[in-house]
Amino acid sequence: RGRAALMAAAWLAGVFISAAGPSSADLAQREEARRSAAVEEAQMLLFKGDEAYQAGRYAEAVEAYAGARDMIPDAPLSAELRRAATERFSQASIERSKELSRKGDVTGAKATMDKVLAESVAPNDPAALAMRAQLDDPIRTNPALTAEHAEDIDQVRRLLYTAEGAFDLGKFDE
Repeated sequence: RGRAALMAAAWLAGVFISAAGPSSADLAQREEARRSAAVEEAQMLLFKGDEAYQAGRYAEAVEAYAGARDMIPDAPLSAELRRAATERFSQASIERSKELSRKGDVTGAKATMDKVLAESVAPNDPAALAMRAQLDDPIRTNPALTAEHAEDIDQVRRLLYTAEGAFDLGKFDE
């Protein structure tokens, strides 16, 4: 008898809670508003990513595009925007990977490309696949390249440019 009374009370509480709670239409409107706000914020991140990419700040662009892509719902209405964010993420990641490779961080460059080629992102992106293959090719990417060696190369290059400029100006002692 006590158990039946408890079950009846629980059922009545459920009825009152569902009657007092938000309706399914309210929930749908809230979800639509949440998704709309996420898409707006994602568009702002895409704009920031575009600015960073144009300025050659590829690490910043990759971060912005990744954030935008994560915010865009994976839904039919936002599929085109999500695809555009994925393409931008891929292109910025390729440029970032090139940058890291030039600086001697081949491992970081490979990790950057692996994020693009993840199954949930763009596993068949031809440009990303080509870049990843280039990083694995010992002829195109020196496996012995280190960050210190890349810095030495940059320093020698700067000194050579300075010497050539001094020569062109007739400053032979410099």
